This record gives sequence, structure tokens and C-alpha cells, in this order.
Amino acid sequence: MRIAREHLLLALFVLPLSLYLYAYSRTPLLPRIDPPYYAGQLIWIAKYGTLRHPDPPLTFYLLLPFYWLTGDCIAAVKVGTSFLISLAYIPAYLFIKEVEGDEISAAIGALSFSFSEYIVRMVTDFIKNGVGVIWVFSWLLFAYKYHKSSRKIYLIGAILSTVLAMFTHILDFGFIIALSLLNMLIRRFDRKSIYLASISVILLFVAFLQPWIVGGDVFKGIAFAEEVAEGETKVRPYRLVDFLPYSVSIFLILTWFLGGNSLYLALGILALLMNMPLYGGEWLMRFVNMTCIPLAVAVGHGISKLGKKGLLISLLLVTMIGSSGFEMATSSRSTIDLQTYNEMKNILTTLDGKFFIPDVRLRYWAETISLDVTSNPREADLILECTLPGSRPARAIPFIPPNVKPVIEGGSCKVFRIKAKP
Repeated sequence: MRIAREHLLLALFVLPLSLYLYAYSRTPLLPRIDPPYYAGQLIWIAKYGTLRHPDPPLTFYLLLPFYWLTGDCIAAVKVGTSFLISLAYIPAYLFIKEVEGDEISAAIGALSFSFSEYIVRMVTDFIKNGVGVIWVFSWLLFAYKYHKSSRKIYLIGAILSTVLAMFTHILDFGFIIALSLLNMLIRRFDRKSIYLASISVILLFVAFLQPWIVGGDVFKGIAFAEEVAEGETKVRPYRLVDFLPYSVSIFLILTWFLGGNSLYLALGILALLMNMPLYGGEWLMRFVNMTCIPLAVAVGHGISKLGKKGLLISLLLVTMIGSSGFEMATSSRSTIDLQTYNEMKNILTTLDGKFFIPDVRLRYWAETISLDVTSNPREADLILECTLPGSRPARAIPFIPPNVKPVIEGGSCKVFRIKAKP
């Protein structure tokens, strides 16, 4: 009976899977800015075996079987992303259950993570980051078991999780590095924590020495450090929702003084550091999304301590967190409408030559249609300019010679030929 219940609780990952598929069903295309980029990468990999644009490669190759199965790059991203990131529920559940010793608390904590607006945003936009969360929870599980039992197999599991994160996304990789260093400080440099931290730092050096293996992602970390050091980030105004990460952080830090474990304290400190309003803009948005990890742990631990009294509270928590995730899923919209997409498709499949598209959002979509798209205007024969709904067109004028008129002018798109046909 206990084994059956365990399997049932593990199978609950189908609930977030349904939410993520719903988010993708909101448009016949793909939502937000980044998902079309993944679709274009899949087409290129299927034809040439390598990435079109440098990037940590693992997510794209994990999505590739879904492209082979569906034969459609858009469907592959929708189904593949939803399935892969919904699997993060499993290591989240296993980690919380291992620490708390309670399956129900673990399931509620993992569902809180899976339904949160933070992870839904990753699913519908920052896909690599979302896949990388799987490896963060895996690292937490193996690190905790290694501290508890000293078995080398758990150290190997932690190493493998770090390597997989390194090949997935710089933020997840950096999150593990920061956790391992904080854990080492909290545990006062004991042997096991030194092993875990040393491995993370060694892999970071490898990424710097051979940046091509992570698509040059490590330089994003350098760019962030430079912006903070030069004071280029901006303080943004607070919203009510911004206080949730701080509540989670304070709660996890307090658990340490009540007999909690070092990983909980490390998560609490890291949640506090990553949600500082001084970062501002794009950086803070990315960091805030990582709150989904300490959120799961905080909810799981809180429910565990409340026992049976916490059943009603847990239902309210999951409902509240789930409603924000559902709202995020419902708000998923594509950067392009179907009419503009079809017009682009007609142009790209009719005209011969290499296209340059100034607006990167449109360029990602063009790469799902044609292999003859370049990011370098000097390589282009044609320039495609479109007007997106609710925004100005990204002007192509700086790249167009004087007195060159459009060879095609449709409802949303214009095409300029800048090189004569051979």
C-alpha cells in the first residue's frame, strides 16, 4: 500500500504537465520571445547535427526526439518542453521527502514549485533555465544524501547533476556553485562540503577555459558582475508579489536556528541575495524566477511541521500559488500573429536568396521556416521588415542602400533586395 501511494505521488507530475500544455495551447504558434529560437535550433540540428547559434547544448538535444516524433518544430517545443520541465517535480518531491520524511509534505512542496508563476514563466520563455531546475533539485537530493551517508555514489550523482546543469544553463549552473560554496561555509569547511564545492569550482574553471562547451554562457556572468561593479543596474519599484521571495528566504533562514539543515539555510541566503532590488531589469527578472526552488522547500517544510493541522493551509497555499501560475499560463501570447507568420512563410519559401531580419523576434520565427536566414546583414541578399502587433517595426533603413524600393510589400511585411541576382 505504501509503495502504491509513493508511485501515485510521483505520478502527480502529470498535473503541472497539463498546466504547461495549457499554456502552450493559448496560441497556435509559440508564446513569448525565446521558444521560436528553440524551434529554429531543432531544424538546424536535425539537418546538420550541430547548433545554429552557440548555446549550452543539452536542452536542444533533449528536445530533438520530440521533433523526430512530431515532424513539427513548433509541436516539438510545446510538447517536449512541457514534458521535460514537468519532470522537475520528481527530484523536488524526492529531495523534500528525504529531508522531511513525509510524502504528503513533499508532494505539496513539489506541486507548489511546479504551479508557481516562476516556473511557468520559464516553461513559456526561458526553456533552458527551466530544464536546468531538474539538475538543481537533483544536486540538492544527492548532496543531502552524501552528507547523510558518505556513500560515493551520491557524490557521483552530485557531480553528474552539476555537469548536466553546466551543459544546460548558466543560471542553474551558477545556482549550484553558489549553493555548494554557501553550504561549505555553513558547515565550516567539513570534508564532504569541501568536495562538493571544489567540484563545482573546478567545473566553473573548465567552462572559462573552454567556453565553447557551454556556448559562451560564462561571459554572461562576467557581464553581470561588470554591471554591478560599475553601478549600471537600476533600482526598480516594489510590487506586493515581490515580497514572496523575501518571506521564503526569511523562513528558510529561521529553520536553521530551529535545527534545520545546511542546505535549507544556503537556499534561504541565496534566495535573499538573488532578489535584491539593486539588480533591476533583465537580471532581476531571471533571478526572481529561481525563487521557485526555495519556495518548494519552504512549503514542504512548513506543511511537515504543521502535521494534520496543515492540510487546509496546504490546500490554500497550492490554490494561491497555482492561481498565479494559471494566470501566467493564460497570459502566454506569441510575439507574432498568424497572419504575419503566414505572410513571412510565403515570402521566405518563394524568394531565392539569404535573408537578414533586423528584429530578432522576427528572425527567430524566420529560422523556423527557412535555413536561408542570417544574423549578418553583409551576408544577406534580401532584407525583411515586418510590423508586429502593438509595436513599431525594427527599422531596416540603416542596412538598405538609398533609393532601393521594396520588391514585395504586403499587409505586414516588406522585402528589400540589396544584392542583385547572380
